[in-house]
Formats: sequence, C-alpha cells, structure tokens
Amino acid sequence: MPRRLSGILIGSVFGTVFVLANAHAPLAPAAGTALRVLALAALTGLVAIMVLVGRRGAHFLVLMAVWKQRSIAVPGAALTVLGAAGLAMAATPAVDWVPFVSGVLSGAVLLGGGTYAVTREYRAAAGAPAPHDEGADRPG
Repeated sequence: MPRRLSGILIGSVFGTVFVLANAHAPLAPAAGTALRVLALAALTGLVAIMVLVGRRGAHFLVLMAVWKQRSIAVPGAALTVLGAAGLAMAATPAVDWVPFVSGVLSGAVLLGGGTYAVTREYRAAAGAPAPHDEGADRPG
C-alpha cells in the first residue's frame, strides 16, 4: 500500500475511534448511535475503496510527501480550531460538550479528509479527472 494511503487509513481509523469514544452524553442516545454507525460505515467504505484501487494495480502519482501539499492544511486547520474550541469550553458551563466538539467533530474531520483523499485517488486510478491539489506541483 502506498505510503499516502497508509497515512489516510491511519487517520481514518483514528477518526473512527474519536467518534466511537466521544459520541455520548450530552448528545441524545439516538444521535450518538447514528454518529457511531456513520463513522464505522465511512471507515468500511474507505477500506473497500482502497481494496478496489489495489486490485486495479493502480499507480499512485504521489510526487510529494502529504505534509507538503496544501490540501493537508484544511483538516489541519479544522483540527486546530476544534481542539482550541474544546480547550476554551473546558472552563465554561459547556464542559459537557467538549468530547463532542474536540472528539466527535475532530473524528468527522479526519474521516472526511480520508474520504476525500481516497475518492480522489480512486478517480485518478480509474482515469476520471481528479481535483488539482495546487501544492502538489510546487517544489518542496
């Protein structure tokens, strides 16, 4: 498995674990269950797409390490904001919502980023046009 897909898989597993561990009160029980089911379904879908891409024998054109691409800034900034928001909320009466903001939403960001990246790789392997990552063609 190419290094980038390994990183995506690791991030997606962490995202799933964040959601599973933090989707509880003060959320309604039905909402927590729905978030857990969605997280597991997203992870299952990502793994399935990775298997399909691998079976095609696709060559992934990873020209730069993922941390040098601009696309990593979006989930990185979102995780920073959510972490800071959770930290700020810890000193307020909204402390019960910290696991949701810093855990569930952070997990959703990781799963969303993984879904985007794997879908992009799958489309590239299938020959469909993929969105251009502006940082991918810039020298490191």
